[in-house]
Amino acid sequence: MSAGRERRARRIHLIAGVLACAVVPLASYAGLGPPLAWSMYSGGGEYRLEITALASGGPEPIAPTRLAAYVRPDDVPFFAGADHFRYEANGYWLRQALPEVAALACRATHAPRVRVTLEERWPPAQRRPITDTAERRCAR
Repeated sequence: MSAGRERRARRIHLIAGVLACAVVPLASYAGLGPPLAWSMYSGGGEYRLEITALASGGPEPIAPTRLAAYVRPDDVPFFAGADHFRYEANGYWLRQALPEVAALACRATHAPRVRVTLEERWPPAQRRPITDTAERRCAR
């Protein structure tokens, strides 16, 4: 291999190493992508779900535990008791699934629309929760 090709290969390896070892984990830590496995259990936070059926008679709360009847057994712990703040190692995936949670809520009510609100406190000592909401029109 010539000296020029060897230098270019070293440079490419250096760039790839910096990306893999520094840029990707820092982007994940900053919330620019899904959390990586290395940080999965290094910390956590609290979340709670507020599910509301929106009907002509006014809003009606739906307990997240009611949705447990419509999910796989592995997913039941995410809903049981989730109307109060609960600790979880990683709430990213629940936040991403809010539209699907709203679809599940449609199965638990006869209302024409539902709203699902996820409140997260990361770290748990944070006073003001981060809030995400999904709303869905239910097919009747």
